[in-house]
Amino acid sequence: EHVRAISYYRQALQNCELYGRKTGSHVNGLGVSGGDGPGSLAETEAKIKFEVSKCHIALNSPRAALAELETVTSRYRTLPMLLTLAKLYRVNGYERAASSTY
Repeated sequence: EHVRAISYYRQALQNCELYGRKTGSHVNGLGVSGGDGPGSLAETEAKIKFEVSKCHIALNSPRAALAELETVTSRYRTLPMLLTLAKLYRVNGYERAASSTY
């Protein structure tokens, strides 16, 4: 069930990237997008990546979840994302990174 959800979320991420290229509002390396206000493309990508990481956590693969959440730009990390990221750092043995994320 979670594996299937991950594949659907990956397709959604690809659609976001295609939409961004088509409209010219693709996210650049700094995490700044030419999106349309608060519901920008980068925020949507961050939410999708968070859902993917939650699926990885449910599948008991914290390294994959950590890798997914680390790709989210710090500008778009919400409080639940930060708390999950800190928990994943702690689970993976990165105590210093966990304490700085809390």
